[in-house]
Amino acid sequence: MEFAEVYVGLKIGALKEVVFEPGHQGWMMFLRDDEDALLPLTKAGQACVFESLSRASELARMLGFRQVSLSPKIKFSKRSR
Repeated sequence: MEFAEVYVGLKIGALKEVVFEPGHQGWMMFLRDDEDALLPLTKAGQACVFESLSRASELARMLGFRQVSLSPKIKFSKRSR
């Protein structure tokens, strides 16, 4: 989904949340629509990749998303102390 289309999707209520997933180059932003499909945020047809998760989530909130989450595929290891 192109950056400009996000505003329209939010305005008509077709987008519910943002899901971030780690990739080889950084974090990818996916937009969950009202049918639970995940659409990648794109610019000129290319998926946007963010180096910093905090900056990516800040952008999502600036766009108007209230719900921001991490992909359930992400597994965090428990650190022993």
